[in-house]
Amino acid sequence: MNTKAIDQALATLRAQINGRTSLLQDYNSVTNQLANLPKVKENYEAILALNETQERLLTQLRENKTLQETYLQKIQEKAELLKSKDPVLAEKLTNLEIEINEKEAILLRLSESITAVTELLNEFGKLHRQGGKAKTWGIGDLLSGLFSKQKKHQHLQEAKSITTNIRKLTKRYKKELGDINITHLKDLPVNGFIGTVDHFLNNPLTETIIQFEIRGLLKKSKKFEADLLYQLEKLEEKESALETMVKKIQQEKIKWIEEISIE
Repeated sequence: MNTKAIDQALATLRAQINGRTSLLQDYNSVTNQLANLPKVKENYEAILALNETQERLLTQLRENKTLQETYLQKIQEKAELLKSKDPVLAEKLTNLEIEINEKEAILLRLSESITAVTELLNEFGKLHRQGGKAKTWGIGDLLSGLFSKQKKHQHLQEAKSITTNIRKLTKRYKKELGDINITHLKDLPVNGFIGTVDHFLNNPLTETIIQFEIRGLLKKSKKFEADLLYQLEKLEEKESALETMVKKIQQEKIKWIEEISIE
């Protein structure tokens, strides 16, 4: 069995796909025209025509997606045929697939790390707000009495709940980083930060001392947050570079498979 039939099908599919390269650009252009066109009676006919064009382009985009999926299925079919016919080609294809799978696994862990650090940053936003409220009500406590004390302790308890979540997220984040073994990222000062949180939230000393503790925590958390932002930037850079690399390898693999023929 040769690859002639598959090669003919691939050539037809590629020609159809290449003939539709401007579809997405055309669809976005029509969508923008619709968004910018005032919805008044005078524009009714133009809006109707643009809606029809948009629907037609959307249908073609769906068809194009189906064509691309069919094309990739044919590429995989040809790859399996090449493997069965030639041990050298089989080894090369297998090695390419292993390389792609390994990089995609790293991409998945990078994505999980980025999700974890984003959640951490959200928790820091909550912590800063709660710490600021506790500081404000603590000052009121020095000037007034019971009501301010109750409000301050309510905000401190909420802050403590947030920091518990931060501890869990930090542990998860460190695990994600350990899984992908990225050594060039700076270590996070987790222990010192969490220690300060625990110290000030449970501090039994006077209100004035606690106010200094809150200020110190917020200052340290700002530094910790800056480190997180740095790590998020580096993770996203690595994710982008790795996505580009995987895409390039996949394109090279597809091109190589398409160009090989077995008589």
